[in-house]
Amino acid sequence: MLHVFSLKKSLNFRNSMNFGRIINVLLNDYDIHLLPMADGVNVTIELHVQGVSGISEITGDFELDFMYSEIWEDPRLSFKHLNVCTTNITLKSDFRKKIWTPDTCIINSKEAAVHSSPSENTFIILYEHGLLWSNFRLKVKAPCKMDLKMFPFDWIHCQLVFESYSFNTDEVRLVWHDSPVTMMEKVELPDFDLIGWSTDHKRLEYPNGDWDRAQVLNGPLLI
Repeated sequence: MLHVFSLKKSLNFRNSMNFGRIINVLLNDYDIHLLPMADGVNVTIELHVQGVSGISEITGDFELDFMYSEIWEDPRLSFKHLNVCTTNITLKSDFRKKIWTPDTCIINSKEAAVHSSPSENTFIILYEHGLLWSNFRLKVKAPCKMDLKMFPFDWIHCQLVFESYSFNTDEVRLVWHDSPVTMMEKVELPDFDLIGWSTDHKRLEYPNGDWDRAQVLNGPLLI
């Protein structure tokens, strides 16, 4: 048993060293300022909702805990040609600072934070063909629209709005995943009934070009 354990430990150590070498090779001459592809990048996004809380009729906002994923391709980070014995590598969050990222943001958030219990709740996985899966566990406070004139059938619509902060559609195009919003469990709130979630996608014109806007709306919350 001790021999088997030692063998596994040795293999894991050797693999971890290989992963480090792989990353060093991939980042050699890598330019973080260049787009992964000259014709722009499609970024697939999705949310996995963990909980809804803090809905306030006074301040007109809500709090949402969710895992936010972005998926895109960067052919420069493909390691298939290196013939290593793995198809993907899980990397620490600081790797994100060394590569190009789509720079998405929640433009209508009042407050937003990455969970850090006990460490920052993020990861990034690199697949052998250069596909990247980036994930954050977030807590966000965002606005709601309320119609309180139809008592006892008042309703509240709350939404999150995503855009790339830096890149227009010539560079980054946001695309909803086939299953854009999933739930960890049924949301139960003391004063509201959550009817469901919906997503929307728009292309908006700004002075510097067109930007993709991806929205997720609950709706409605019935009081």
